[in-house]
Amino acid sequence: EMEGVPEDQAKEAMRLAVKIPGAVSLGPLSTLVAGAYPLRPLALGDGVIPSVEAIENGTYALKAEIGFVAPAGARPAAIAFMDFAASKQGAAILRANGVLPVSR
Repeated sequence: EMEGVPEDQAKEAMRLAVKIPGAVSLGPLSTLVAGAYPLRPLALGDGVIPSVEAIENGTYALKAEIGFVAPAGARPAAIAFMDFAASKQGAAILRANGVLPVSR
């Protein structure tokens, strides 16, 4: 969920942007990448196109921070999932889906 924008609303906004000629939408890069929408990310005024690399190296300034959460006393499977997300393999999956990988 992007700050204040539930994931289903971001997906709907992107679906509408595909259908409506000349439309512009706002949503997480990960929704665009994972949804394989026939849209392209737009550059900010400085000409930098959003990508995981541009966010990571600081050349793309607009970003939304997200994180994994679990209740106190989370089940071992939840802890294992978060450990996987922080692993090299998990980081590669996150990166391939437009998300800057977690670090511990």
